[in-house]
Amino acid sequence: MEEKRAVGAHERCAPGTDTSSPGAKRRAHCWHCRFEEREDLAKRGPRGYDGGKKINGRKHHLIVDTQGLLLGVKVLPANITDRAGSQQLLQELRQKQPQIKLHLFADGGYKGKWEAWVKTTLGYSVEIVQRPDANTRGYWLPEGQELTEAQIKTFRGHREFIVIKKRWIVERSFAWLSFDRRLNREYDLLPETTEAFIFLSFIRRMLRRLAAFAQQHAVSA
Repeated sequence: MEEKRAVGAHERCAPGTDTSSPGAKRRAHCWHCRFEEREDLAKRGPRGYDGGKKINGRKHHLIVDTQGLLLGVKVLPANITDRAGSQQLLQELRQKQPQIKLHLFADGGYKGKWEAWVKTTLGYSVEIVQRPDANTRGYWLPEGQELTEAQIKTFRGHREFIVIKKRWIVERSFAWLSFDRRLNREYDLLPETTEAFIFLSFIRRMLRRLAAFAQQHAVSA
């Protein structure tokens, strides 16, 4: 692959900058970059838009163990649904490590066809973890009877925080990635590059844990 490198810094206007006003001209004058001709800061590579989650770009699909450590990762355009993306991730994991038998914990968004597909195609067991009041739409009450405070709290907008079994583990793994500055923004042209950096982030975390464990046992011995 041929590498393009600018010889020196030159001044260019930021993409979409209006230079009609004097203030805009000063801002454009201060815009220093090292891009080749006809190259700008636009995001490149496969990307999409998820209208439900209002995400433009890419989504990271992770599968982790019960300690939050990485088993597999797949970076896909945001227009690919969570179910379709997780299917690709699980299929790749099955091909790479066919000896692993998994019991999967998933949220309510994966209930239904995805759950049946995992059981029949991959042979993994699935447990859907969700709030006890997740599917509450309403209550049939006798005429004149009002809703109790406990019933009101089961509706959206009135619900209290509940710790859901195993649900927080993968969310914590996503939070760990936010500590890596390299993964806070999507810089990469290829999704495979982002996947490699996610693997490196978890490898570093595992090595730190092993080093701390070995040091603790060495001191106690």
